[in-house]
Amino acid sequence: MKSKNEKTTKDTYLAVGAGIGLVFEITIGTAIDSNKTKKE
Repeated sequence: MKSKNEKTTKDTYLAVGAGIGLVFEITIGTAIDSNKTKKE
């Protein structure tokens, strides 16, 4: 029972971490793209 809870928590952290990582990638990518567009 306890190990199942631990696995679920790890999976949740993985999913949350992946979601946050995606958001940061999109935000940073958009910022870089807008900077390149301004310079041109």
